[in-house]
Amino acid sequence: MVPLIVVAGTPSSGETALLRQLIPGLIRGGRRVVSAEQRCDPPPPDAPPPAPGHHLLVDEDHCPDHALARGLNDLLAEADGADVLTLETAGLCARCSPFPTRALGIFTVDLTGGLHLPGKVGPMLETCDVCVCTRPDRVTGTERILFEGALRAVSPHLTVFFLNGLTGEGARAVLTRVEAWLDAGGGAGDLEMRRPLPQFFCSFCLGRTEVGILQA
Repeated sequence: MVPLIVVAGTPSSGETALLRQLIPGLIRGGRRVVSAEQRCDPPPPDAPPPAPGHHLLVDEDHCPDHALARGLNDLLAEADGADVLTLETAGLCARCSPFPTRALGIFTVDLTGGLHLPGKVGPMLETCDVCVCTRPDRVTGTERILFEGALRAVSPHLTVFFLNGLTGEGARAVLTRVEAWLDAGGGAGDLEMRRPLPQFFCSFCLGRTEVGILQA
């Protein structure tokens, strides 16, 4: 089965910026890369068309993590023959774990989000293998240290990197970590989600709008 790298994070935290640095680096290293993006809303009308080899998965009815768990086997089958599959998703409810067991799970987080943010993102941080902190140019060195401490308070053995998505500074260190994981075998074993997904639908997720429907 093709090695899988899953990048997830809070909205606008730099998932796409990270992959724009990682994917060309993997290709320069001679690896055949297939990329995919799991969205819960369609791209804007003025968005450029997907690049060749890039799969755009849109599921407007389900959260991205539930959609990922449902469709991942098909996506892996389509990527068969590649050296690595990269998948960008967003665990928007912060209750799901978007990372399968045999994937390399990368969580991106915005350093300007405040020191309380790591305690609010749930399994995205608790179950990831690597955390990439973006926008380091927007905070002081002391704030970086304090934020990293807040991350490790949630996940003590976390590997933490800092990435400037505009300049690419810090991308080499992340790429080295990813390549080391691929060279070591790229994950093995059964493909399962690292945390049980919450109930697939809540009452308010059924397309209804009225208040008090739980009392009906």
